[in-house]
Amino acid sequence: MNNKAEQRAEKLNRSTALGAAPDADPSTPESQQPIEPEVAAAVELSAASVAEKRSFLGDVLKLVWGTGSAQVLGILAALFTARLFTPSAFGVAALFASISSLAIITSTLRYELAIMLPKHDEESANAVGVSVLFVLLISTAIGGLAWASGDMLPRLLKAPDLHHYLWLLPVNVFFGGLFSVLNHWNSRRKCFTRLMVAQIVNAACTAGAQVGLGLAGRNTGGYLIAAAILGLATSTSMMALLTWRDNGRLFVDSVRWNGVVAALKRYRRFPKYSTAKALLDVVAWQMPVWFLSSGFSTTVVGRYALGAKLMHMPMNLIGNNVAIVFFQRAARAKHEGRLEQAVESSFRCLAVLSLFPCLLVALTGRDLFVVAFGRTWAEAGVYAQILSVWICVWFVSSPLGKLLDVLEKQALHLRLSVLNVVTRFAALWLGMMTHSPRMMLALLAACGILVYGYYGVLILKHSGLSPWKMLPIMIKYLLRFVPTGIVIVALQYMGAPPIVMVAAAGIMLVAYYLYVLTTEPEMLDLATARFTSPRVSVNNNAVRNSGRTPA
Repeated sequence: MNNKAEQRAEKLNRSTALGAAPDADPSTPESQQPIEPEVAAAVELSAASVAEKRSFLGDVLKLVWGTGSAQVLGILAALFTARLFTPSAFGVAALFASISSLAIITSTLRYELAIMLPKHDEESANAVGVSVLFVLLISTAIGGLAWASGDMLPRLLKAPDLHHYLWLLPVNVFFGGLFSVLNHWNSRRKCFTRLMVAQIVNAACTAGAQVGLGLAGRNTGGYLIAAAILGLATSTSMMALLTWRDNGRLFVDSVRWNGVVAALKRYRRFPKYSTAKALLDVVAWQMPVWFLSSGFSTTVVGRYALGAKLMHMPMNLIGNNVAIVFFQRAARAKHEGRLEQAVESSFRCLAVLSLFPCLLVALTGRDLFVVAFGRTWAEAGVYAQILSVWICVWFVSSPLGKLLDVLEKQALHLRLSVLNVVTRFAALWLGMMTHSPRMMLALLAACGILVYGYYGVLILKHSGLSPWKMLPIMIKYLLRFVPTGIVIVALQYMGAPPIVMVAAAGIMLVAYYLYVLTTEPEMLDLATARFTSPRVSVNNNAVRNSGRTPA
């Protein structure tokens, strides 16, 4: 470190001697003072810090553009499909998706998470080989189970129509598992533009197929399922072809049976802990669909599915992309001793982007759904209101959970997932006893707030950050919503029609994000990260006297 600092100091001194800044006065002692090694080290650290932040935000921005386009297409499609398909059709599609998600998450035994971790691409390529092998084996096994089980599962869920579409399950599992593997490999290779395009292709194909089939009168749940599989298969195939074009030689030269076996053994903790953890997470998320179907009807499931989907879509605009990029950055920051900085920056980004819109939905959700989808879906808007605060807490804490994978704390992750499933099952069981979907979802939301809040606190502690340091950040962003909340409540008290409520909420949301871009340095970096490069100015005396690196 001392040698590097001295070399940096010598380099800076040479550059100062050859040419000072245009506004520097060479006659002043300050401009002639040589730069000391300690100051050079501070310059190096500060420059690395700024570059890291902008690189992180720039990668997030690439994925945000792709996910943003995909989410816009999904929302536009929902404006049509909500009028072309019945809530019951949405319910059948939601049940199929819930079963598929269980199978997809286990299709790789979570070996795709190991793709990010090796230092060398050759070892990572063998982790890809392990993942693809399990995708092939498990998707085939799922097909056999779907055939052998007959109509047992549809009868348990009280959804007889689901039986006709279970043969599509292994197809969905295969493409879903392969997409996950390719997603992690391209993230490792920093091919974020490719991931952006894949997201858009998936959304465009799905949305186009759903709207086209609905207009053609094919408005059962099976056609919603088929359209979703078409979008997934198209985007996965495109990404597979591009990945093979660029990295096919690497795979051919690197993937060997002994390498695959070595990866299988080296990362055995992922199937041992992460698979169970991921499976429990999916069970926790899909449990409301199963309880609502068994206790009420597929119509109630459809209303919940649309409300939850539209709540998750804007949140996924940032959350999933931050998780992807954060995982890649955290894996590197672990070796460089900068985990605390990476976690704090991501926490601020997630908090500032999520709290305001979630609170806005909590007040105007019903009006929003009435205006967008018609009064048939008003109850779905009420469900969105109930879930909104829970979605906010989940959005802030969940992407940062990748830190536990980086630290190989899979056992802790597993214990937290067990806690999540147990508490959520208890909340839904109590909710069923009330015979009210609203009460069931209210208990579910309260449970989610407590569990994910605890989850976030643990993540901060493991990164070296104090949760109390983050509390003022959340309070700051909460106070920003107070004036907007007062206006919305006043309009509701005066009996304003839904269109007025939605217009007022939209104007205030746009104003908030414009304010954020002009006042939050990290959000401004997010908007300009791809077009700027860090510059660092140094004052020897300031650094020496403060004992800190220059900002």
